[in-house]
Amino acid sequence: MLDTIDAEADLNEELKTRARVAVASTLMARGSAWLSAHAAVRDRSWVIIHAALSNIPATMEDLRASRMQRAGILEFAVHAVFIWWMQTGSDEAQSAVLKILTSGDKAGVSILFQLAHGHRLKLGEKWWRLLYLGLLWSALSMVMPRFGYEPDEGARWIRWLNWLRNRRLDGIAATRAQIDPVEIAKRLERLEKVRWRREFGRRDALRGPPPDQRRTAGLAWDFLEIMFGWLWWEQDNPNPLWNDEVAFQEQQQIVLSLWAFELWLNHRPRVDRKDDPVPHQLAFNAIQTIAKMMTKASDLATRELWEPVLKLGATGHYSVGHFISCWFFETARLDATEFAARWRPMIAYALDAPEWGHGRPWYYGQSLLRQILGFGSEAFLDRNPEFQGIVRDMSHYYERWAHEHLSRDEDNVTRLCFFLASSTGRSLRMKGLAWLQQAVASKSWYRPEMGNALVEFLNVTLTQDARGLRSDTEARGAFLALVALLVSKQVPAALTLQERARRSFSNA
Repeated sequence: MLDTIDAEADLNEELKTRARVAVASTLMARGSAWLSAHAAVRDRSWVIIHAALSNIPATMEDLRASRMQRAGILEFAVHAVFIWWMQTGSDEAQSAVLKILTSGDKAGVSILFQLAHGHRLKLGEKWWRLLYLGLLWSALSMVMPRFGYEPDEGARWIRWLNWLRNRRLDGIAATRAQIDPVEIAKRLERLEKVRWRREFGRRDALRGPPPDQRRTAGLAWDFLEIMFGWLWWEQDNPNPLWNDEVAFQEQQQIVLSLWAFELWLNHRPRVDRKDDPVPHQLAFNAIQTIAKMMTKASDLATRELWEPVLKLGATGHYSVGHFISCWFFETARLDATEFAARWRPMIAYALDAPEWGHGRPWYYGQSLLRQILGFGSEAFLDRNPEFQGIVRDMSHYYERWAHEHLSRDEDNVTRLCFFLASSTGRSLRMKGLAWLQQAVASKSWYRPEMGNALVEFLNVTLTQDARGLRSDTEARGAFLALVALLVSKQVPAALTLQERARRSFSNA
């Protein structure tokens, strides 16, 4: 294969180099017995791998350029380097691992941590050490001097890079407790403040906010997203590793430490806006993983997972809303009773938390309350008839929400109508009629959507629950009052609905 690649005249050198590295890495990772009997090929493969490692950028300019390129070399070479490290543990092998870690090659870094996670039990403390050094690199890469930097700044950063690349992966005690992104980010911010003060004092510096008013951009979230790629689980079924209690606890602690980093970075008090910024993809990955992990955690332990997200309330509506959406996806993978046992405490928490119903901006708080009650997720809930009984048993939550919040926003009325019209919300329809009548009786209408939603709900109720309306005097009175109100508002189809109701009740 190597001879064939060298003799190929129709391929450019970049493709040929990639092919050589792929062949050499495969031989070194999978053909150790064969290589032992073919010394010439073994030596040739080593030369190819060492050449690939020597081309890893060592200057800031080359590191920047490497971010724009993807030759696809290290994603092959990392297999050979990892086996080399596992088999020998030599200083040269450790240095090669750290060069790949700090190379800026996303594919190579991703495979490095996937391989290390797969061998984490054998690696032991070296696994945690590798993760810790990865966190350091996520900080160091953020303070790489920008264009126009002072010469001493560039030299200082290169010294830090070389220092990191020469750390040891073995012989140093390391535990999961060291995987603390917030602690690393705080150290980074202290370092950045020193730089900001120095730059602010220069005459030729571009003026901006004073150093004490600036905030760090945090760790390199795109690197962390790749580094912890083994943690995110995007498949339908839960991660099989979560069946092991120790592995589950370790992953839970890590994903919560990453979420704590998101809280520290983007959810500290701000004076320039009422709500928090859109999270990075790292935070969205953490949220999705937390929602999936809740299906494996016990009923009592799930609060440790959802409370750090839900406590944000209205100001963190991007994160909280995404979490709730991810949670309702789990209705397809979790028994309805088990889902409800985890769902109920979240509803109770949201109704009690001032950051929700009375949070700022208030309209996001109202939207989140609707979402946690299942409004907008009817398609998921309707697929399982058991949720009809579950929602009936939770009617006190819906009644409390209706009394405290229904009249505050037209969207509350609209979304409640859609929910009550669904199969899951059917058990609440008779009570819901009274809630809606009280909410809209003295309410000014600004958007036609609310009237249309009321007509649709009342039409469904008359079609499916006419017998219940005839036997429930209070519900029938609320129904007729709503119909009369819709007619007075000249809502389309209201007159037709009124005539249908007259015929239905006159035949009773």
